[in-house]
Amino acid sequence: MYRELKKKKAVLRRFVYILLLTIITVSCEQIFTYSPVTFAQRDPANLPDSQKVSYAQNILGSGASQEDLAAAYEAIADSSDPEVQLLASQVAVAASGINEMVSDILENLDTFGDAGQTIDDYLAEIDDAMLANAITSMDAANADSSTSEAISPEDYLVTAAAVILTNSSDLENEDFSDAGFSTPDKDGTWQQKTAYYLDEAGYTTDDLDELLNFGS
Repeated sequence: MYRELKKKKAVLRRFVYILLLTIITVSCEQIFTYSPVTFAQRDPANLPDSQKVSYAQNILGSGASQEDLAAAYEAIADSSDPEVQLLASQVAVAASGINEMVSDILENLDTFGDAGQTIDDYLAEIDDAMLANAITSMDAANADSSTSEAISPEDYLVTAAAVILTNSSDLENEDFSDAGFSTPDKDGTWQQKTAYYLDEAGYTTDDLDELLNFGS
């Protein structure tokens, strides 16, 4: 039992370090700056296309609910503009609940397991479909050469974390120095996609594996 709990704590740390690294490098204004959301009372689906984009830009980092963020994502998700797809990816990340999950993990890390919490309990906070939407939209933004130049390392790192989390059931048996991560490929396996977005963010899987193993 002790060994099993220790192993689960090590896996949880792997999530925490990935997500902490992501949050530390992402703009604090985007993640943690909250302001009153008066505009969120409107249904963005009923807005003109140009206003849908403005709505999504304004709601990002506003402290809006996941439901309002998800509605903002749906309003712009079908845009063929790669720059809008970049925005859609950012909104989908916020709508996924990933930031709230990190906050909960940090609050309870020291007592993890003592009250029956499991990794699955924390992962249940994530909207997997929205996280997958974030990856799809980032793929679309990255496919355009002009837009890809505007994608920040932080956005790429968030996407790498999203890929990992949407494949979390396989994470316990993975090592980031394994051969599966050795060939970055956006259209390959989830390991290769992770490696691709880490590479675009300026990291290698060896760097990340060293960081994660440091806390194990």
